[in-house]
Amino acid sequence: MISSSVEPLPIEGTYINYVEALPTHIPDSTRFGPYLQTAPGDALFDYPDIGRFRVRDGKLIEIEVPAGCAKERAASFARMAPFGCLVHQRGELPLHASSVVRPDGKVLLIAGASGTGKSTTAAAFAQRGWKVLNDDMSRLTVSEAGVRVWPGFSSLKLWDQTCRLLNIDRSPLRATGELKEKYFWSSDPAQGSHLVSVVVELDADGGGLQKLSGSAAVRMLLRQTFRPRLVRALGLKDLYFTQVLRAATLVSCFRFSNNHILPPAAVAERIEKAL
Repeated sequence: MISSSVEPLPIEGTYINYVEALPTHIPDSTRFGPYLQTAPGDALFDYPDIGRFRVRDGKLIEIEVPAGCAKERAASFARMAPFGCLVHQRGELPLHASSVVRPDGKVLLIAGASGTGKSTTAAAFAQRGWKVLNDDMSRLTVSEAGVRVWPGFSSLKLWDQTCRLLNIDRSPLRATGELKEKYFWSSDPAQGSHLVSVVVELDADGGGLQKLSGSAAVRMLLRQTFRPRLVRALGLKDLYFTQVLRAATLVSCFRFSNNHILPPAAVAERIEKAL
């Protein structure tokens, strides 16, 4: 029986476990700034106002919630950076992208830096009848058969302004508990894993939709990988680059430059017409 301090993650055999205390240092680790240290199969995130998170062997996220900190906020954070680190540890590819599934099964990944509109665009697709598989981060496995995206956290985190743009009633929505004031919005979620058809990277430079191929597609996938600097410290550099190179040849890659001029519904419509 699983203890009440243990919560399952959306990967079979992986869990969050709340513990009384975690170490402040892991042996033979590489530091990334003041809040993160990593070693092969081990990582420690330490955010004094949120909690301490230890990620081990691609299977477990341990959380120490300091006195005065909210467990809900720590749980929300665990599903972001620590979860992405866990995916890296598994030798899989965490992409900074939301993923949506068209009724005919075609799968689109919406990638981009924070603030470019991944969740907003995913919500606009949901209103067009697509189903949401993941918000903000998508877990990918790469093989000769294709690039497969797996279910993760499908509730979209939307700004109040986004809700207004999409005519979503914010009043019943639950706040995410992050410093940024966002709210969870759920539509009918997609089920199971799917082969990826297209990856579109959003940016704000302007210029519309542009097809990427060759080295441009590779650079885009490298750019949109969750914390790629972790790969070397985790001892996974060769596997990671092999996966990115293969993925760039197996899926269609695009960049969509909007400069926040078009409303979300128009962005979704223009991308869908090009697929």
